[in-house]
Amino acid sequence: MQTLKNNKLEISVKKIGAELCKIQSTKHHTQFMWNANPDVWGSFAPNLFPIIGSLKNNACTFKGNAYQLPKHWFVRNNNNLILDNQTKNSVTYKLGTVENSLKMYPFQFEFYITYTLIDNKIEVHHQVKNTGNESMFFSIRGHPAFKYPIFDSEDYNDYYLEFETIEDTPSYLINTDNGLMSSKTKVVFNNSKKTSINPSFI
Repeated sequence: MQTLKNNKLEISVKKIGAELCKIQSTKHHTQFMWNANPDVWGSFAPNLFPIIGSLKNNACTFKGNAYQLPKHWFVRNNNNLILDNQTKNSVTYKLGTVENSLKMYPFQFEFYITYTLIDNKIEVHHQVKNTGNESMFFSIRGHPAFKYPIFDSEDYNDYYLEFETIEDTPSYLINTDNGLMSSKTKVVFNNSKKTSINPSFI
């Protein structure tokens, strides 16, 4: 595990999956991340690459060949990431193509993720290099979970998400039976930059 610290925040990143697992106030020791309670959801902030969510039957076909690619795989929970670089305020992990990955995902690649601590901000930078000779298809995202309410005096309704511009886009719902996107939608933004994140939003 690697730790970065300044006069505002302290963060920790696990080698397994290069997963951010701690965001804590340096001064007050307030913890901002979810505690990865396995009875609810046993992760902190998994990194999802080269797919997000599930494929139908966990399988895909490319150039006539079938590949089995599990949900969110294969950075998440992967113990093969290596520490590629570390400075006083940043840490970078790397994952490259291995024989087992080519059996599931037919592309050669290098995956990098860098966490940089700047004042009271954490910047997360993803880089994917195509080291093969053909076009490469992938998806990538973070899946962080934060503690909320953070303080006992707060309520769920004290929290919201705010974006830079006005949004008016519905969200497609996930079929809970198979984990695939359904045709049903839910209004998240209604010509607004803000949306609630209370339990009814989820």
